[in-house]
Amino acid sequence: MDTDHGEYLFVYGSLRRDTAAGQPHPMHRVVASHCRFVGTGRCRGQLFELGGYPGLVLSSRAGAPVRGEIYRVDNPGTLWPILDAYEDCDPGQPTLSEYRREKIPVTAGPGRTLAAWTYLYNGPVAGRRRILSGDYARLS
Repeated sequence: MDTDHGEYLFVYGSLRRDTAAGQPHPMHRVVASHCRFVGTGRCRGQLFELGGYPGLVLSSRAGAPVRGEIYRVDNPGTLWPILDAYEDCDPGQPTLSEYRREKIPVTAGPGRTLAAWTYLYNGPVAGRRRILSGDYARLS
C-alpha cells in the first residue's frame, strides 16, 4: 500500500466525472469541490446494475476488475456526511443502509496500491445484471 497518509475516495458510478451519459452527475460537483482528482484506478470486485445506478460487491473471483476514479479527499469532515446521505449509508446502522463505506485496496497504477474509501452495495445481488466490463461508464 502507498505510504501517503492522506484519505482517498474510489468512485465507480454516478460520482465519476467520466460517465456513460457523457455528463457528470450533479453530485460529482460535490466530489470535485472537496477532493482532488488523482487518476483512474481499479479494485477486485463485481459491479451490478441496480436500476439506474451501480453497486460494487467485493470479490476475489477472476474477471474484469471494477474500474473507477481515485480522489484525494481534502475535507473529509464535510464530505463524508454529504456522500453518506447520497449513498444511503448510515455508519451507525450499516445493516439498514443500502451501501456501506469501507476502505479497500485500489490499484492506482503499476506497483501503486492505495487504501481508498468506497461505497459497497449492502444488498442481495441475485437476479441483478452483472456489468461484465467492470466499468459503469462503459455498460456491457
